[in-house]
Amino acid sequence: MGKKKKDKNLYILLIDNHPFSDIAVKIFNRTLVDKNRKIIKSNFNHKIETNKENIHAIFNFQKQIINSKNLAKIKYPINFHPGPINFPGRGGYTWALYRNSKNYGATAHLMKKKVDTGKIIKELKFKIEAYDNIESLKFKTFITSMNIFYDLLLQFSMRGKLNYEKKKWSRKPFKIKDINKINFLTDKMSSSLKKKIYRSTIYYPFGPFKYLKNKKIKIKLKKKQNIL
Repeated sequence: MGKKKKDKNLYILLIDNHPFSDIAVKIFNRTLVDKNRKIIKSNFNHKIETNKENIHAIFNFQKQIINSKNLAKIKYPINFHPGPINFPGRGGYTWALYRNSKNYGATAHLMKKKVDTGKIIKELKFKIEAYDNIESLKFKTFITSMNIFYDLLLQFSMRGKLNYEKKKWSRKPFKIKDINKINFLTDKMSSSLKKKIYRSTIYYPFGPFKYLKNKKIKIKLKKKQNIL
């Protein structure tokens, strides 16, 4: 009799340090004990370069850039973009609020050399409420990303592969410097426009700004007493 071939482990590398995703992979790992799969959480650069086993998938929550050589080693290099397909790149929260978008969301996609251009795996949206600001959108987007994450883990659990949605990015990725087009306040602006600029930029260090004696100054949000 010939020797029995040793089953290959199917490695999934998590690039994140949030307890929500950490709990998710621990639960997932327990459900797949009999299927000989492992989830590894570690220094991703070193792990990809030195790993002797095939890395089946990477879940990237931290905007880490992985070079083309390492991407080629991974079947499913997945990035969780904090925005829907119509807001690729940086500053999506700002643009969604500034443009009075009705919806926002998160998108899981394959990573390519160029950021936020890879094949769409899943997009999930939620409604933007009148009270939403950048901070609340960030929280809702994170929860939405977790929802997608659990769904993808379930797909791996059941089939060992992922389905793709028939969607494409609707524009080129925004750059963070693009926010400079909308983050300045002037005295001639209407009050409604000023409020929109405040709402869409105040959370970031990128705005809003004004000029005082020919000097660029960031406008600080006035602190309000917490009555809760």
